[in-house]
Parts: sequence; structure tokens; C-alpha cells
Amino acid sequence: MDDFLLDSVLLDDTKIPSPAEVSLDVDSMAVAENSGKSFNYTFTRTGNTTDALTINFTLGGKATLDTDYTLTGAVINGTQGTVTIAANATTATVTIKPIADSEIESDEAVKLTLENGTDYIISDGDSRLLEAVRAKPSEGSSMDNNAVMAVIMNDDPMLDAVWAKKFDDKGNGYGYEFLAVDDAGNTYVTGYFEEEASVDGKVITRTGEYDTFVAKFDKDGKVEWAKEFGGSGESYSFPEDIAADSSGTYLTGTFDNKIVFGNETLSAQGLGYGFDEVYVAKLDTTGKAVWAKSFGGAENDIASGIEVDKDGNTYITGEFYETITFGNTTFNDDENGNVFIAKLDTKGEVLWAKEYGNDEQEDLAEDVVVDKEGNAYLFMTEGYESGTENISLVKLNKSDGSEVWKEAKTFGDENNYVVAEDIAIDNQDNIYIAGKFEDSLTFGSTKLEGGEDDGDAYIAKLDSKGDVLWAKDFSKDNNDDIEVEGIAVDDMGNTYVSGYYAGESMNVGDFMLYKESSVDEGWSLNAFLTKFDSDGKIKWAQNIGGTNYDAISDIAVKDGNIYLTGEFETKATFGKTSLTAQKAVNNPSIDNSSFLVKLKEEKPEISLTVDSTKVTEGENKQITYTFTRKGDSTSELTVDFSVTGSATFKDDYTLTGADEFKDSKGKVTFKAGEKTATVTLNIVDDSDVEEDETLGLELAMGSGYMLSATEVKTNITIAKDEKDIVMGSGNEDEDDDDDDTEFSLASKSKQTFKFKSKFKQGKSSIKFSFKSKSINQFKEIAVVTVDDDEGNIDGISPEAEGYLEAALNRAKSIFSLLGNTPQGFGDIDIEKVLEFSSETRFRFLSVKGGTLQGVKKGKIKKSQVTLSSTDLLQVSESEKNSFDLDFEGVKIKMKFDAKAKKAIGSGLQDTIEVLDLRSDELSGKQKVKCTVNREAAKDNIIGFYQVIDEEGGIDTDGDGTIDVFVGDENYTQTAVENRIASIDLSVENQSSAEFTGEFEAGAIIVPFLIVDGNPQAFEEVYFPFLGANSDGVDHVMMIGENVFGFEDLKGGGDRDYNDFTVKIEFTNVST
Repeated sequence: MDDFLLDSVLLDDTKIPSPAEVSLDVDSMAVAENSGKSFNYTFTRTGNTTDALTINFTLGGKATLDTDYTLTGAVINGTQGTVTIAANATTATVTIKPIADSEIESDEAVKLTLENGTDYIISDGDSRLLEAVRAKPSEGSSMDNNAVMAVIMNDDPMLDAVWAKKFDDKGNGYGYEFLAVDDAGNTYVTGYFEEEASVDGKVITRTGEYDTFVAKFDKDGKVEWAKEFGGSGESYSFPEDIAADSSGTYLTGTFDNKIVFGNETLSAQGLGYGFDEVYVAKLDTTGKAVWAKSFGGAENDIASGIEVDKDGNTYITGEFYETITFGNTTFNDDENGNVFIAKLDTKGEVLWAKEYGNDEQEDLAEDVVVDKEGNAYLFMTEGYESGTENISLVKLNKSDGSEVWKEAKTFGDENNYVVAEDIAIDNQDNIYIAGKFEDSLTFGSTKLEGGEDDGDAYIAKLDSKGDVLWAKDFSKDNNDDIEVEGIAVDDMGNTYVSGYYAGESMNVGDFMLYKESSVDEGWSLNAFLTKFDSDGKIKWAQNIGGTNYDAISDIAVKDGNIYLTGEFETKATFGKTSLTAQKAVNNPSIDNSSFLVKLKEEKPEISLTVDSTKVTEGENKQITYTFTRKGDSTSELTVDFSVTGSATFKDDYTLTGADEFKDSKGKVTFKAGEKTATVTLNIVDDSDVEEDETLGLELAMGSGYMLSATEVKTNITIAKDEKDIVMGSGNEDEDDDDDDTEFSLASKSKQTFKFKSKFKQGKSSIKFSFKSKSINQFKEIAVVTVDDDEGNIDGISPEAEGYLEAALNRAKSIFSLLGNTPQGFGDIDIEKVLEFSSETRFRFLSVKGGTLQGVKKGKIKKSQVTLSSTDLLQVSESEKNSFDLDFEGVKIKMKFDAKAKKAIGSGLQDTIEVLDLRSDELSGKQKVKCTVNREAAKDNIIGFYQVIDEEGGIDTDGDGTIDVFVGDENYTQTAVENRIASIDLSVENQSSAEFTGEFEAGAIIVPFLIVDGNPQAFEEVYFPFLGANSDGVDHVMMIGENVFGFEDLKGGGDRDYNDFTVKIEFTNVST
């Protein structure tokens, strides 16, 4: 006991010092990428400072060391770091300096996290986690009390002003509020004003209390005319929307008392107060009124939107209270109001009118758009007694206004708060809607999560049937008020959303925008503009305007330019152009003006495509890489690229068209005024027996341009003709027999087969014949070339990771089996002939419920692929060079047949579902018999068209070059219009039929499926080329040689490919 007490006393007397307490802080929450500024993370210790102290930390965040930033002041090993505080010092600093580049990218975080050590403890004090700016951590990262994060803000200039205009009003009007752009690039803008106003030097004077004005600017921003429309005395008129076509301008708004358009005076009939009646007017291209109409009733009636179709008919929408009359049609409603939509002819006469709303609470019409056929889409908000709201989208027939869809597309319910803000339509009649929601919102299978406080913004894309293609929210972390004001879409399907936010910051995906206003409290808004690509991926987000109050009221996109209207205080800057607000004469404390600006993306966007992804060495074929720039093309531009892969420059390929190419890096130049540049890959033929080789060409970052978000890298395979499976016409030496040919099971355990031929050229044919099946699900059977008896591929063993991907790259389809066959269809006759090179080894794989192409494109799960094994494939040799196979319930006979020939037209059918008639043995018209079977409720039609390459390119003018590529917006229309009109195949359900026709030799003939339509009227067409299909999945499948199966449901449906089958037989071959 005494010893224990003595030890305790000694320990107390030594007074061992407490370990140092360590904390971490950062001096700046965010630094712009190109600002030249840095972050300084400060490690601080308290307590004992006598000795040096080494502190451990980890490095995280979305930003990448040495790519996005440099780090000094610490020792880094991977993601682990150490920093040393010197003896007698209390702090050490780690400096993060952003690396400036020209890539348009999201904001990126740098996160440092303190880790435990032996000589210190971590402070429990609060760390700075960007609460001030509400920036969220990158996805997958975690935040705790030991972590400190700051953000590298992307500040690459994305937009510059072509021109910018302000509206000066001596009163309190809202000058440039709504805009429209015609096909010639003229801009029409409308708003209202008080007192006297100047439109770029053209003075207009009111006649009423508040008057409407319309102005026209040419494509260079020069004002051509400005017109005022009002009443007298205390009359009010407020425009609500504007549209334009080649014949003039269409305007709608609200007025009380009266408004004058040229010789037409409109008088309000209402007995209420304020905005009593709706006006609609057309002006010609000089601003002269062509006609004007008014619509109203006893109470308030409000216009919301206007659109014009290709024939000059006008569509208007808005809300009414109690009653409103359109021609002979009168609508009645209670005091909560309701929504109207009406169609007027070219003279302003009513063709039809409809009312909508749920009659519980006030319903609000947002806007209307019109498709190519003249059908209208109405977007509105519906109110409920509970105080909640949802959104509704209705498609109306152009002829009588009847609903095209069985029911309106409604999103949200009476338990949600969802608001409609704007709608747009693209040249494929896809619909884009945007607005605001709280809590959650579901579009189809996509559930969006909004903020709990002021909510979040949504954007969704729907097809012309109302089916949701995608939906996105901005960020559930947005806690401040966000308002969406406009949405527009360009010719490439990119979507632009504009609006404003209040507060310190907002998130759009991984992009973070920060308050620019110098006003800390009160009336402070920040305008924003963001861009999404055609698949809904965020491309960029940017603040718009000045450092005080600014807001956007309308947006349009035309020919690569972005047009905006809005208002600002004090000063607004657009690229290199600044506008200064004018102080109101009757209230000098207000310096508020509106703006009209035409913007362009300052840096052209570069993308890369290739005309083929595979070439065989001996084909003497060239591969063409096409570099495309979107945006400014006025000047010469040089773009960098790099080459990777196993292929060797000069030994396996050469490049032409590049300005320079050395050490796998090259440059290509766009000439001034040109939007494309090309580099040609020339394949070098040799006699070496070698493996297939790969070559990847990738865009590299450089000055003066930005990279596409998706099309930046292409990969091709140079196939060696010494070992490939080749789709040919059979053995060319009929004098030899099979005595010199060895066809055997090379490895029973690995289920690999070996083929060795002594025929001339070392090639011969194997015929695969379907015998029977015991399955009821669609299945595709394929053969895979391997490198040895053990089944290895490129050094990867069958058990190793990556083997399945390697096998898929070499797989060639044999045939496909339908689970349920249409009535009258007999798959017992399905055969396939493949030509093999000598010394080839192969095995089998199958795809259940999907296609080989679907797996390769990532549309079908790899778990649906099965490789042959002793458990799944039973093999028996029935006779010399002949085997009977049973592969998972599919029985196949595989036999060497020296004289077997492939069916005419089947040369490409191992990779794509087409008829290849480019053989030198064919000429002129080829007569065919088409046997059709149908097992589908939809009234589908099968057609055929010609392409000039394996990627689906269409030559429309007969000059031998591609005019329309797969993925082009007009591809579907061009294919249908250029179809072989004499062969349109259709049949009643559960029936079969035969048709005859002719195909022209020398071309690739492609089938397509028109779903529930005809060549003159269709909404959905599916092709063998996935890039041409709106859903990007397989709808056409090779069942056997020249036998096609079709699936007509969107998204691949049940993937049974039995909705339509077509068997092509060549009955009279012309050579």
C-alpha cells in the first residue's frame, strides 16, 4: 500500500503537461478559379508550445490535387497529409492555390479533416463549414466537427453581350418585360411605362396612366421602331406576353377603361376594379396594328400567354372571374376564377375556346406553346381549398380544342405545393416545363426532393405523348427563396432556365452561385441563368446582371444566342458591356431600369464524333474524326487532342488533316467561318498475326474553347483480318473437301471450340441451325473468339475481373429466339452461316431478355449475360465436324460446311439489324418477298430506307456523302420521307401476310417501325441505331438471317421482340 501511495505522489509532483489542443480554420469560404487568390488553412495549437508538433489530416473534396489546385505547407501522400507547427510557434499554414483552366466545370470543394495524433487532442470548437454561404459538400463526402471546407468557384467566362439595351422611364414603369425573336433574328419587346420613356433614343409618351409599348430591334441591336398603345385619363394597360412570326408581332395583355390600336378602340365591359379585360392584337413588321380584339365579362379577366402557329393562328390563355365570352362561347365560374384558352384565326376571329380548372380555389394559367402540327399545350397551376397547389399540362387538338391525351398530365396533389412558371417546346415536339415546389414532387419514376423552407426549383422534359423523359431539381439544400421566371430550349435540345434568388447563395446541381448584391437586407435579388443538356445534365450556372437588385422576366434562345429581359438597380454588367440605371424624375431615390440583352456563349463548345468504331485491317478503309464547334465560328481556332490505345502510330495507322501530331498529341484547326474540322485515320495493313488493337482519340483542354460535356472521346477497334470471324459468302474453293479441316472441342472444361482449315485463304464456313427450345423468354445467342484453348482474351482469364467486358467486345450474334412467337411464325427454320479464319478458337454466350447491342450500350444489365460452361452447355459430336449443342434450353446444330453460303444481305447482321446489298455480285433491282407476322395491339407499320454507311448516315442528294447523321434532329423525318415507298408493311393483329417488292443493290437497307401511326402522321419511330431512338434502347432484333423482330413499347417494353416479325427472302437475284 505504501509503495502505491509513493508512486502516486511522484506522479503528481512531476506535473506532466497536458497534450496540446489543435483546431483548424480557413481564411476564405470561396475563391474564384481565375482570381489569382488562395485559401489559407490555419492549424492552431493551444497549450504546450515548447516542441515542434506534427499534425495529421486527410485531404478530400471534389477538387483534385495538381489538377484543380496546388498545395504548399504540408507533406502529402495520397489523401493523407501532415503539417508541422514549429517549436515555440502556435500556428502552421497550408495554402491552396486554384489552377486556372479553360474548362467549363462545376464548383469544386477542398476539404481538410483533422485526424488524431499521439501528442495532441482535437478541439471541440465549431469549425467553419461554409454555413455562411450554404454550400453543400460534394456527393459522397461527409462533414464532421474536425473538417473545414472551402470552394473553388468556376469563373470561366461563359457569356458575353452581343448587345445590351436599357429602358429609361421618367416614371415607375417596367420597360422591357417580355420578348420574342423571329427567324430573321429581329427582337420584339414589350412592357409598360409611366410618364415619358426612351427606347434606345426613340421617345414615346403615354396617353393613359400606364401604357403598353412594343419595340423592334434588328439582329444588331438597332431599334427600328417603338410604338405606344394606351387609352386616356386614368386608363391602365399592361402587356403579359408577346409572340412573333415573319408577318409581324402578336401581343396580349390586360386593360381597363379603353386601349387604342391604330383605328381600333377596345373598351372594357367589366364592372370591377383594376385589370378588367383581356386584349389581343397583331402588328405588322412596321409596328402598324393589323387587328385588335378584347374578351371579358363583368369581373377581372387576366391574360397570361400567347403563341402563334405556322399558319398565323393565335392561341391565348389566362384567367377569368365569374364570366368571359369568346365569340358565341361564354364561360361561367365562381369568384375563385378559372383558366381559359382560345384559338383565333389570322383575322383575330375566335375558332374555339375551352375552360379548365378544379373549381376549388384560384387556378392560374401560365403559358401556352404550339407544336409543328398546330396542337396546343396549356401549362397551369391548380389551387385547392387546403391552400396547396399542383401543376397540370393539357394537350389540345388544333381543330376543335379537344383533349388529345386521355387525361391531363398532373404533377403533385392536394397535399403538395407545386407552381407552374413557364413552358417551352423543341423542334421534336418535346415539352419542357419549369417551376417551383416544396417537400417532394414526382415525375413518372423520378422523385424530386425539395427544401423544407422556401422550396426548390424543378425542370422536366416530356415527349409529345406526355411521357416523362427526365426531371431534375436544382438542389434540396436551397433554403432561400428561388423563383424561376423563364425556360427556353435551343436546336440541340439544351435547356436554359432563368430566374432569381434571394439570400446568400443557391445550388444548381454541383454549381454554386453566390450573392453579388451589396445590399444586406431588404429588397435584394440576384438574377441567374443556367443551362442543361438534352439529357438533363447541368452544363453551367451563372449570375446575371449587377451587384445590387436584379431580376430576369423573360428569355428566348435563337441561333445560338440567348435573349433576356429584366430589371436592375444602379448598374448591370453583361460580359464586357455595362448599363447604368436612370433615376426616376418623380422619385430620385429610385434608380431602377430594365434591360434587353442578346448574349452568346463566349467560348465555342467543341465536340468529337467518329464515323465508325471498328475497321478491319485489310479493308483499305479510312476512319474520319469530326471536330464540331458550337458557338462563335468567325475566327480561326486551333484545338488540341491526344491519342491513346494499343495501336502504334506509323506501324498500325497514320493521321492526315492534323496540323501537327507528335508523341501522341496533336492539333487541328478550324478555318474562319467553318464549324467543323476533320482528321482522317488511315489503317496500315500488314501480314502479322496479331491481336485486335484499340485507338482512342480524345479532346484536350486548350485556350479559346470549352469542351462538350459528353462527346470528348472516341474509341475504335482495328480488327486483324488474320483471326476475326468474318461475315462472308462462304468458301470460295469448292474443289476442296473437309478432309483437311479440323473442327473440334478444344477444351471440354472450358467449352472452347477450335477450327483449323487448310482451304485457300485459310477460311471456311460453319452453319448454325436452330433445332428446338424449352424457354419462354427472349434470348440472343452469340459466339466469342478467344485466344487459346483455355478461353483467355487479351491475357484475361475466364475467372478474372474484366473478362465479361472483354468477351462482349468480341461477341458476334448467331441468332435470337423469341419466347412467345406470333401466330404463323415458325422459328424452326432459323439458320446462320459464319465464316471463320483458320486457327480460330471460340466459345458461346447468351443474353436473356435483352440484346447483345443493348448490353454493350449499357441499356441491358450484364447480369443477364451468361457465358458457356460445362454446367450450362452440353456438347455431343453427332458426326465428323458436327456438334449438337444444348445451351440453357436452346438446342443448336453446329456443322462445318465448306459449301455453305450466307444469305444475301446478311453481311452486317452480326452487329446491326440491316440488309447489306453492297456486294459486287449484285446489281440492279433485287426482288424480295416479305412475310409479316403481328402480335401487338398497336397498328404499326414497317418501312425501309437506304443508308450509305454502317453508322446509319443518310445521303439525301445522291452525291455519295452523308447529309443526315444518326442523332440529328431531322433524322427520323428524313428516314421516313426517303423510305422505299413501295414496301410499307402492315397486317391485322394475330395475323400474317406476304408482300413483294424490290430493293436496289449497292446500298444498306434499314428497317424501321412506325408505332401506331403511318408515314404521314406519326409520333414515334424506332430504328436499329440506338442513337436514333428517342429512348435510346433496342427495338429491332435479328432473329435469324434476314429475319427481323420488333418491339413497339417505349423503353424496350417487355423486350420480347415479337410485336412484329418480318422475314425477307430474295426471290430473283440480279447479278
